[in-house]
Amino acid sequence: MYFQSSRSTAPACAAASAGGFNSEWHLLLGYERELGRDFSAGLQYYLECLEDYRDHLPVDQQSREEDRHLLTLCLTKRALTQNLILSLFTYCAPSDQYYWLFFTAFVGLNLF
Repeated sequence: MYFQSSRSTAPACAAASAGGFNSEWHLLLGYERELGRDFSAGLQYYLECLEDYRDHLPVDQQSREEDRHLLTLCLTKRALTQNLILSLFTYCAPSDQYYWLFFTAFVGLNLF
């Protein structure tokens, strides 16, 4: 996916000082697979690439990375005739040095 900045035609120093960014490319890839009985894994990769990166940089300052990488992994296990769902979600952004781990459990009830 491509995003064209409305400020990409402005001079580089004017766009940077006004807080604008250059045009960007975005890529999202995903894959999900059942690894075993009632156990699945999903993986996603997201990439943002800033065009004309050198033109975006303010003088003597780096405002953001040229390429931004994000990875997610979700592991899901269903148990007790699929009435219990255990899920582990991880989020990793190495370019931002940000990592997140989240665990959830869902219980379903059938009432008659």
